[in-house]
Order: sequence, then structure tokens, then C-alpha cells
Amino acid sequence: GDQKGGAPHYRFDGKITDTPYKGGILDFDGVFETSGAGLQLIETAHAEGHLRARSIAFSPDADFPTASACFELQGTHWKLGSVEVTQGGETYFGTGASQPDGKLVLDLVKGSRNVRFTGPLFAGVP
Repeated sequence: GDQKGGAPHYRFDGKITDTPYKGGILDFDGVFETSGAGLQLIETAHAEGHLRARSIAFSPDADFPTASACFELQGTHWKLGSVEVTQGGETYFGTGASQPDGKLVLDLVKGSRNVRFTGPLFAGVP
């Protein structure tokens, strides 16, 4: 943390492991920064790095035993690149992004097959 110049500034560079998410576990490795107080902390949030997931119940029709991606967070908007997920013994590759309605959309490919998975980003989002 830093309070030079008035508003506090926070920076975290490291790893967060074993974070519960959708019935599974997430591990993050990256940098997180934000400034201000209250809601400003969310509005000014920026993060980027890599995530790994195990046993994620992404949506009612998509369980991912393993997943990984590069991520970028700006405010409340998530972008995922270099996404790799396994489902039903197959591996899919692609990208993802959060939507204004609170859902996360993954656009994935396996060979010539395009698949889109949509699910709530966080619990409690319909």
C-alpha cells in the first residue's frame, strides 16, 4: 500500500492458491492494483496474470475437470485469453469475457467444432 499523493494505492504481486469457486478450486498468479477508497477500489481495479482451475461446475451443462487461462481484470470486467478447458475427455481452446449481466461467456474450439459455454461469473447470479 502507498498513500503518497492523497488516495491510497494498493499493489499485490504474487500467488493466491486454493480459492473455492463453483464447487472447485482456483489458483491465481499475477499482479493486482487498485487505488482509492470504497467503491473506487472496484472501479480502479486492474489485474493480470494466469489462473488454473480444478473441478469447476461452470454451468449445468459444463463441468471442467481442469482449466487454465491468462486473465485481465479492469474494474468488474474480466477478459480471458489462452483458455484451455477439459470437458468429457476432450480439450477445448479459446477466449472468454464477462458480460454486463454478470455472466461469463467462453468461446472455445476443438478442431473444427466451435462451442460456447455461458454461466454465471459468481454464485447468486442467475
